[in-house]
Amino acid sequence: MHRVTFAIIFAMSLPLAGLAETTHTSRTCPGIDVIATARRADLFDLICETAIDQAARLSACGIFPARPIKVTAVLKIEGLPANCVGAFHCDRDEILVVSPETLASRDAPDFIYKGLKPEAAFVSILRHELTHALLEHTTQDRPISSAAHEYIAFAFQIEAMTDDERAIFLETNGRRPAKSLETFNMFIYGLVPGRFASASWLHYGAPENGCRFVRSVIEGRVVLGTPISSP
Repeated sequence: MHRVTFAIIFAMSLPLAGLAETTHTSRTCPGIDVIATARRADLFDLICETAIDQAARLSACGIFPARPIKVTAVLKIEGLPANCVGAFHCDRDEILVVSPETLASRDAPDFIYKGLKPEAAFVSILRHELTHALLEHTTQDRPISSAAHEYIAFAFQIEAMTDDERAIFLETNGRRPAKSLETFNMFIYGLVPGRFASASWLHYGAPENGCRFVRSVIEGRVVLGTPISSP
């Protein structure tokens, strides 16, 4: 099967001086097969609570975990660009999310989570990557395109925000709906990820879409962008 690493790579400035990595510890989340690893004790509960809630939201649309998932909060994601804030490694079922103390240092004007509190941004990014992980599990026998992955990940991520958080996110990234499904492609995602994100949620939130549309994408009845080809 074709394997993909899904990563959120958006502009941000990361002055990491004085934030050296220290020893991480791991715990198994109660109620869900997720292993949380972090430097800060308060992040364990945040990771586990987010994983349980996001899994419940995804299950309503027929998206389920099939294997244990590792979630690690880090100061920076090694091996990816310095502006990467979250990644899901399909080959080892591991999610990496930049920790709130790093997100607090963001100051780039085009950072799509600008205005959100660091903990809220951390949770939101984690929701995005958890959606990639469970979606990868669900579609392992019939891979979907990267654009479809991003559409679904952003839709569920933004849907789970509080009303205030969503308002901030849409104020930052726009409220322009997609003109057609052709909007949801990896060129647009790479060029204006914030607009891709908000357009995904706006489309998903329409009464005629929601889980019905997501299932049609998962089942291959609707194709977004270029499908992933299996060797």
